[in-house]
Amino acid sequence: MLRKTVKYSLILLVKLIAYFHVFLYRVFKFEYKTVSIMLSRWPGWFGIQLRRQFYGSTLKRCGQDLNVGYGAYIVYPEVEIGDRVTIEEHCVVSLCTIGDDVTFAARVSTLSGAHHHDVDDLSTTFQNSKSFARRIILGDNIWVGTHAVIMNDVSSHSVIGAGAVVTKVFPPYSIIGGVPARLIRQRGKKCNQPH
Repeated sequence: MLRKTVKYSLILLVKLIAYFHVFLYRVFKFEYKTVSIMLSRWPGWFGIQLRRQFYGSTLKRCGQDLNVGYGAYIVYPEVEIGDRVTIEEHCVVSLCTIGDDVTFAARVSTLSGAHHHDVDDLSTTFQNSKSFARRIILGDNIWVGTHAVIMNDVSSHSVIGAGAVVTKVFPPYSIIGGVPARLIRQRGKKCNQPH
């Protein structure tokens, strides 16, 4: 009985804190990114539940069983996320659509395309230059290794190696890695190299 009461109390507390942050964003017009970063600082199970509740209430689409780790945050409320998505510690998720069953290892960054600033307009600073943000599409069943940077779409059933910088689109079932990322091989086709 005590265990049920404690669990119920924790869930209620999670909802209260999450809705307070929703209130900051919707009523007091705090910048979405600012509120997301505030919520990213709550550790453990409690933090994951807070972020799940907040993003479920504010994102354009948020599927079932979203897990967002400590220090990770989502930049825009227009982000769409499918079911069973895991975003590990210290990831930054910019404007994108993420399919079902996607896992980001720690410190992955998704950018809103590859050209955020006009590098040829010498009459202005980068801070004041034109922004060229576009939505990145990540398919279903993707595993992204730690420290990868995603600047272009990623096809379903793909693996992105640690530290890769994705600047172009590869076919489904690709294993890619490197800077810039290149095709290493297709999934499901074992290498004939000795172990």
